[in-house]
Amino acid sequence: MRPFRIAALPCFLLAVPALLAAQAPAERGGFVVTLGDDTLSIEQFVRTDSSLEFTRVGRSPRVTVIAAQAGLGPDARITRFSMESRPGGMLERAASQAGTIVFADTSAQVTVRQGDSTRSYTTAVSRHALPMLSGTYSLYDQATRHAVAAGQDSTPLQFVFPGAMNPMPSYVVRRGSDSAVVGTFGFPSHVRIGAKGELLGLDGRETTVKVNVTRIDSVDITALVKAWTLAEAERGVSGTLSPRDTAEAVIGNSRVTVDYGRPRKRGREIFGGIVPLGEIWRTGANAATQLMVESPVTLGGTLKLQPGVYSVWTLPTKDGATLIINGQTGQWGTEYHAERDIGRVPLVVSAGPEVEMFTIQVEERGENRGALVLAWDTTRWEVSFEVE
Repeated sequence: MRPFRIAALPCFLLAVPALLAAQAPAERGGFVVTLGDDTLSIEQFVRTDSSLEFTRVGRSPRVTVIAAQAGLGPDARITRFSMESRPGGMLERAASQAGTIVFADTSAQVTVRQGDSTRSYTTAVSRHALPMLSGTYSLYDQATRHAVAAGQDSTPLQFVFPGAMNPMPSYVVRRGSDSAVVGTFGFPSHVRIGAKGELLGLDGRETTVKVNVTRIDSVDITALVKAWTLAEAERGVSGTLSPRDTAEAVIGNSRVTVDYGRPRKRGREIFGGIVPLGEIWRTGANAATQLMVESPVTLGGTLKLQPGVYSVWTLPTKDGATLIINGQTGQWGTEYHAERDIGRVPLVVSAGPEVEMFTIQVEERGENRGALVLAWDTTRWEVSFEVE
């Protein structure tokens, strides 16, 4: 990746408190967040013993700039936090979203503004509570610093998201003097840390977001916002990372529909990489993949489904793959309960041309017959079915 430099920032990003300017030396740095070969966001931070300020520029679903300030107390705990969010091309306008969190010993006072609407509430917290914004690693950096300052091998954390009524439980577990694990929506992110707990790098392959985070010395935020905003104007918004899609066909007198999320390859190893072998996969991204049939259907010649809605899962192995039909629906793709399985059938595996975006198709194969075809990277899975 090209080196980045500090440059003049838009006026709303320059509101550095006099206290920050009076303290020296300030620690400066940033983080680059990548998903495969795509850069998702870049952050810049300035830190003193009593304050933290950072700016984050993200690309999905559209270019957005978040500017935040925090006051720091003992044990690297954040005492007060404020943030503002603006679209990349509207930095001089009023913030589209804003929030503040004031932490006391056992509670946090949260105020959130979106457009002309403002709401405030109080939530109970522990002394290990910190503010959090999704995909913002200056705050993960603060979490690991707080854990090191607490002097414990395992520190239970609470992440307070502006707008969420209850804190999200998390943790930092030390694995050595230079490494730790941080809970990320219930999954472990493996991090490298410095002597003070400063975040040096993060590997999220075991989480649902699967990002990598690299620390950098500096970044030209102004140039970055201009470049990404111009690209967005020319090519359109990036959209969500794994957009939702449907595949359907009328087979016989029945419609067969699959609703699923479509992750991209992004230069990554897929099967045996981001999709581990020997583990249940959601067969897409985000919410669980769903199969809807209007008439009785028999999959793979053995598994009969009555009309209704089902969730779809797969079990890839080094020798093949299995399709799993489950009776639970509407859940997130990390919530799989084997006891609700309807049945399993083997998938026919073959090689094909490289497919960048995970694709499911419902193909007609003659009167009352069809096939579900799943393709990603150079792997193709298929199962036939018959409609009554």
